[in-house]
Amino acid sequence: MGSDTWSVVQDGYEAGRAGHFATVFSLANGVVGTRGTDEESRAGVPSTYVAGTFTRDHLGFKMLPNTPNWLSTRLTANGERFEPGSSRLEGYRRTLALREGVVRREVVWRVGGARLRIESERFLCLTEPRVAAMQYGVTVEAGTVQLFVETGFDLDAPFRGERTIETLTAGARDGGLLVVSETTASGVRIASAARVAASTGGAGTPVREGDLLLERFEVELRAGESFRFEKVVGFSTSRDGAPAVSGAGDVAEAALAAARTAAQAGYAGLLERHRAAWAREWAACAVAIEGDARAERALRYSMFQLLGAVSRDDERVSLGAKLLSGDGYRHHVFWDTELFMMPMFVHTQPAVARGMLRYRFGTLDGARRNAAANGYRGAWFPWESADDGREACPTKWVDEAGGEHPIRCGEFELHSGCDVAEAVRYYVRVTGDETLLWEGGVEMLLEMGRFWASRVVWNEAAARYELHHVMGPDEWHEDVNNSAYTNVLVQRALRTAVGVAERMRRERPDEWGALAGRIGLEPAELDEMTRVADGMFIPFDPATKRYVEFDGFDSLTPFEGDPRRAHTVFMSEDERRQVKIVKQADVIMLLYLLWEEHELDVIRANWDYYVPLTEHNTSLSASTHAIVAAWLGKVDEAYEFFVESAEADLGPTRPDTDGGLHGAAMGGTWMAVVHGLCGIRLSDEHVEIAPHLPAHWTGVTVPLMWRGIRFTVAVSPRAIEVTNADEARGLPLKVSGAVRECAPGASVRFPGRLERA
Repeated sequence: MGSDTWSVVQDGYEAGRAGHFATVFSLANGVVGTRGTDEESRAGVPSTYVAGTFTRDHLGFKMLPNTPNWLSTRLTANGERFEPGSSRLEGYRRTLALREGVVRREVVWRVGGARLRIESERFLCLTEPRVAAMQYGVTVEAGTVQLFVETGFDLDAPFRGERTIETLTAGARDGGLLVVSETTASGVRIASAARVAASTGGAGTPVREGDLLLERFEVELRAGESFRFEKVVGFSTSRDGAPAVSGAGDVAEAALAAARTAAQAGYAGLLERHRAAWAREWAACAVAIEGDARAERALRYSMFQLLGAVSRDDERVSLGAKLLSGDGYRHHVFWDTELFMMPMFVHTQPAVARGMLRYRFGTLDGARRNAAANGYRGAWFPWESADDGREACPTKWVDEAGGEHPIRCGEFELHSGCDVAEAVRYYVRVTGDETLLWEGGVEMLLEMGRFWASRVVWNEAAARYELHHVMGPDEWHEDVNNSAYTNVLVQRALRTAVGVAERMRRERPDEWGALAGRIGLEPAELDEMTRVADGMFIPFDPATKRYVEFDGFDSLTPFEGDPRRAHTVFMSEDERRQVKIVKQADVIMLLYLLWEEHELDVIRANWDYYVPLTEHNTSLSASTHAIVAAWLGKVDEAYEFFVESAEADLGPTRPDTDGGLHGAAMGGTWMAVVHGLCGIRLSDEHVEIAPHLPAHWTGVTVPLMWRGIRFTVAVSPRAIEVTNADEARGLPLKVSGAVRECAPGASVRFPGRLERA
């Protein structure tokens, strides 16, 4: 890929990997996401998603539908149709410019005695998030060609082969093209309007052929001559405030207005604003790694995809596991969002992180319904969340032979709720923004506390509270009792709920009274939550200094062979449950979250026991192990895990990138660099820095925020330097056990390579 760490490049077309590269070259702007398919092809599953427009598939499961492909373009030269996978290519190069948020492609095509250079460029506008734009040009380098260029929409937009939207209207309108669709199950209307400006100066001819709605241009070109067009597309949905009335209604008008305004600004004007917006994004968070171009590029790519996909103006949506890049997991929100993707935003753009938590606040009623439907109090946050907080996890999957297999994560994997509570606690701790608590956080934490208090069981013989029929992050073992990860975080969630409630009662009595009255909270309920937290069984063995992953784990059958290949030899789910193999970071993830509560000897004891048993059969496992390995001084192992996380999609190791990006790995990659290899942790009192850099890294620079203070940490083998950009407040630091303040607007330098004390 060369030394340019701001670019991801594909040299040469690979038909067998069209789906992979379609995912890798995905673009998003928080509202719209488009897969990186070639304009002229349906290979790689062309897809455009609009955040929040959920409907249901034929199985009844919520999913985000595919919408008409706005990239769709047909190119015909001297009677021959161009298709990247079958045409005679003499060159193919595609580049994702991370600094600008633009995908560019250059193709050389030999057709008969002519040679054409085809150049295209596209972006999803960051300043106008309901606008997309593309530029397309054909230059004749040799010969003469009769050229037909057609561009518009491909209405054939299935979700896994199933049509989940219906076309209400499609045709020429307002000097361009308009498509209005409606989701089949939820009735959400989605409108897309295109305006095309061609170098010929004339308007194209509208063409409707089956599922294609195009504008056609015909030109004859000789060697040295070119034809180009620019296309802008406006999007609107009935979620945006345009009512879903009979016919196209205001949804169509809003899309047409967006396209009209974009056309008036012009492609160049939109691109200039878009680039400036990306420059502002990178100024707040770009990490530089000296001495390792591969790592720097992979990290920047991960950050780019997260920055592009996250919503900045709609608290009704959050980051799905696959961002807006593919149909994997139906675009549902998991615990991945709060514990792996959100930290980067907490530390660099806290307003965005706040919006992600507000999404959970907005789904609280759905979580309440989940709890009530299962006979519990409070709020049971779902394992998979869509738009309303109800459990969206499928209850089965169907194999290629039509066999059905149960999916029970939604029934047992309850830790998503305490993961959300952990994220609220962490956000407030790092940002100091306590208004989040008073504006919904306390209510949500209390409702979760009610759920846990009603979900635990009392073990009379052992005089303790336990959690039965659960599943921790280790999804190879479902329906277990006393998952260490779950029990510990439930205990912390309960204590957090009680703590903030008591503060609110003490410091904001009127607001507390209104909240308690609204949710019907009895005073005895806080005492109950405290009693449950204090009596919660924590499966920790002081003799071995180990957490027991769940009841009976140590008695399972040892696995003979390479744990990383365990999933290839399991014959059935039942067999898998009997074997002592951990799917992913579980206890190790817990220790990462409890970083202040254990000495290194406890972390090391659990590492030595669990890592040899871990399969890492998920993309979010490697980053956690990278962090903890770095803390333990296992720098080579930490780097190997970091690379595995960073190249989850860019590298060759994972076969499932076709279905979408691995958002948790991307957030975890940032965490592995910042929290792990650079050893930067932010607590209530200070910023702690204790790096363990790989030997070939000559420096890392990280921009961060803590309590509203912007600062930069520069780590090298020779020194740590912190620069405080705040002109009014000092920044408290802890380096190698010593506490020191970085004065306002100043820098402080710590010489020598400093390890974690």
